[in-house]
Amino acid sequence: MRGDLLEIDLASGKSSFIKSGAAPSFVKRGDKVFKLQSKTAPIGIMKNIDAEQLDFCLKENDTVVMVSDGVCQDERDTEWISSLLSSADIPISSLPSKILARCNEKGLKKDDRSVCVATVHCAVE
Repeated sequence: MRGDLLEIDLASGKSSFIKSGAAPSFVKRGDKVFKLQSKTAPIGIMKNIDAEQLDFCLKENDTVVMVSDGVCQDERDTEWISSLLSSADIPISSLPSKILARCNEKGLKKDDRSVCVATVHCAVE
């Protein structure tokens, strides 16, 4: 079992990705894609939980993409996901289905395949 948690301070935009053996997470900001990854052991492998906190300051219109290890199984998968996220012509709402369709095309081994996409928007007062 692997774990991933995202905490966001909605007032400051400061966020923390708490990762424990999970697949990388991605942040799309304009035409840039940031990959957030840790080298921790999966939950359940060790007696004590081995987690790493990665701090990142999210900004308005950033898109966070979190995937399970069934989607991103090795370094090559981070490349195609980053490339897909860099495409300006894909609507954010289509990302989960595009990512999952690509997994099927690639014939990745059967495993849980989860994709979470969230875009940061400032509240209008």
